Amino acid sequence: ATLMVPDLPQADRERCDHFSFPYEAHLQAYDAYWGMIDQEVPAGRVIDVRSINGRAGLFNDHVHPNPTGAQEVARLVADAL
Repeated sequence: ATLMVPDLPQADRERCDHFSFPYEAHLQAYDAYWGMIDQEVPAGRVIDVRSINGRAGLFNDHVHPNPTGAQEVARLVADAL
């Protein structure tokens, strides 16, 4: 789960500006990461929580969910199980 999505509003992108490499590089890295998961892990063994990606109100920063975001991840995992 991440805020690093292509259409993230500028105000929310500013929460991610403290990195030493560009926002666009993060987008490419996450795309590669998810592609690797799709290739290496059988689909039935993956719990996809990407539905919370880009939902700024669920995150403390670019990748760490706040309590509400953690509850949403927990709900997605519980539903998948």
